[in-house]
Amino acid sequence: MRHRAGGADLGRPGSQGERLLLYTDGVGETRDGQGTFYPLLPRLEQWTGAPGGRLLELLRTDLHAYGQSSKDDIAALLVTRRTEHRAAG
Repeated sequence: MRHRAGGADLGRPGSQGERLLLYTDGVGETRDGQGTFYPLLPRLEQWTGAPGGRLLELLRTDLHAYGQSSKDDIAALLVTRRTEHRAAG
């Protein structure tokens, strides 16, 4: 898993078997009671083996348990995995 401040370093985007997590600022702006931002990368590293749907469930549940994002903010999430592409023919 690669990550850099301000976004993901995709390396070779779309390599077979890699997953891409897209999310809105509602995820990054979630804070706990002391004002500490949600530790997204450490959490994702714990869940690397989880299937896509399960990963989203874990992340959503953990975000809600961790703290509150602003009341007018919505966190949208998407996980996708590239599978082998076979040419038609």
